[in-house]
Amino acid sequence: MVAINRPNRDALAKAIDIFRDEMRPFLIESLNRTPGLEAEEAMRQSLQLEHQTIDFDRNLKQNSDLESAIDVNQFPLLVERHWQDVFSSRFKGDQTIVGELRIIREARNKVYHPSTSDLELKYALKRLSHIAYVLGKADSHEGKKSVERIRSALNRQSVPRSYVGSEGSLNLERPRYKDSSGVNEISKRPSTRHRARAQAKSKIEARMKKESEVGKSENAKKIVIFAALSAALGFVSYLGRKARSGDSDQH
Repeated sequence: MVAINRPNRDALAKAIDIFRDEMRPFLIESLNRTPGLEAEEAMRQSLQLEHQTIDFDRNLKQNSDLESAIDVNQFPLLVERHWQDVFSSRFKGDQTIVGELRIIREARNKVYHPSTSDLELKYALKRLSHIAYVLGKADSHEGKKSVERIRSALNRQSVPRSYVGSEGSLNLERPRYKDSSGVNEISKRPSTRHRARAQAKSKIEARMKKESEVGKSENAKKIVIFAALSAALGFVSYLGRKARSGDSDQH
């Protein structure tokens, strides 16, 4: 059976590995600041279910160090349990961190328990943003940059190759078309600025045409009125001449 290609899942898995490696020492160092407790005891207080304690003890026995005994699944528990006494100050009061850690935990489970298809690109990009955000809040600037590079690379892979330049950046030039002779020529499709100018010019011409038509209509009305007045004056003059002619005949 051919292995299923999962580039989105693979990118997210790589970022989660970075996240785990960067957050483990940060969490242990923070828990060592817990008043009256050492890091191991503070961690045990955070474990809520029996199987979590069993997993923690097994990992601690196998690896002999606290960092290796915790994984992404335990991160939200540790931070939430010791928020007030340790992590509120470490994350500068940003209470969204626990929610972010839960989202990353859910992403970790999707990555390591994949379905028969790849993760959606939109999902992977969003989760990569969550991971980079938390790493930045934990002052892991190198880890954040690494995840951001993974996100940028994955995003570029989703863009058609014709739109990617030689340096890996988006090629924003308009595509080229062929004329009837088969020779390539630059697209005659107008740019946004040219389209705006053309639309403005079209509106002005339409307005001028309308005003011209209105002007012609007004002139036509004036001509009709003038003709009517002229006819009326002519008729009045005719009546006047006829009246004078009648008076002359009587004399």
